[in-house]
Amino acid sequence: MFFWVGLVSHVVAQSYFYKQFKGKVGEREIWATLIYAPSKDNPQFNLRGQYQDIRQGQRIQLTNGHLDALGNVYLEEGLSRRDYNGQPTFAKTGVFYGVYYSQTGRLEGDWDSADGKRSLTFFLTEDYGNGALPAEIIFNDAHLDEAEIRFHYPRFLEKASARALNQFIQANILGNVPEKISQFMQKFQEEKSLGGMIELFESSHITYIRLNENNLLSLEYASAEFTGGPHGVYKSLFYNFNTETGQMLTLSDVLAPGYETALTKLAEQALRRNYGIKAEESLADYGFTLAEGQFKLTNNFYLKPEGIGFYYNVYEIAPFAVGPQDIFVPFAQLKELIRKNSPLMAYLK
Repeated sequence: MFFWVGLVSHVVAQSYFYKQFKGKVGEREIWATLIYAPSKDNPQFNLRGQYQDIRQGQRIQLTNGHLDALGNVYLEEGLSRRDYNGQPTFAKTGVFYGVYYSQTGRLEGDWDSADGKRSLTFFLTEDYGNGALPAEIIFNDAHLDEAEIRFHYPRFLEKASARALNQFIQANILGNVPEKISQFMQKFQEEKSLGGMIELFESSHITYIRLNENNLLSLEYASAEFTGGPHGVYKSLFYNFNTETGQMLTLSDVLAPGYETALTKLAEQALRRNYGIKAEESLADYGFTLAEGQFKLTNNFYLKPEGIGFYYNVYEIAPFAVGPQDIFVPFAQLKELIRKNSPLMAYLK
């Protein structure tokens, strides 16, 4: 749908989705997550996700995919790694070709290995028996000359808790979107009236689904804005939920009482490993700015199947030049800290 406000082009798209599937690739049973929404970096790629071998537990990335209007599907699978310089790389291991039947939720076709030596059939059916929630992916974008503002977010479906989750997103993440768009465009027009060249004027508000299984949901709200100056302003905030109840989870909800000291130590050790800083060395000597000279645990955390991550935005414990800090503690180190009735118990082996 298109709405015109003055010279502002306003596009609201509600046909994109987040879905989960269960089925087989050859004889392997898998769970698969697919996200259908255009990539900002390359709009021709509108399908991505991951799948998990149910028996082996390995998770494999799906990327560079395309779903057309006839339901034809193309997806590349592979493993994400980092090279010797710490840069992310993608090693393609196979390709999926098939058809998605939206009316029945079936996805079927052929999988070929990257070297072309193996070929298997696959058959998947939309399924949320792993405690996941389906969702629409909403795009709410506005453009005016060089100015662009984007709001992308999930709208959850089916479970009773979906309404509470959607209300939380609206109240605590989105706010009044039309008013924010209007204020942003007014700011752009004011800047433009001052003269000079504006090459980039944009504001991005994207809510990503980082975990959605075992009745657990982890959302990342990533905002970025560039409206002039030496650099943009960006941050990520994380929210975690029990999808059976719609309750937002704190660390105290999933970890045993008294976890703070041990977890803080584990997180600081992880930070030091990231930079090769020895235990006896001061973090301040490496550019970190810690309140009272002590590393403290943030409440800005996210959940993954492998563990818990702690995210420090720029300026929280390091200057802009050092960047945000993403500290990850695997569940293998957290076994003694997890509550016995916690949904995190599903990830302990």
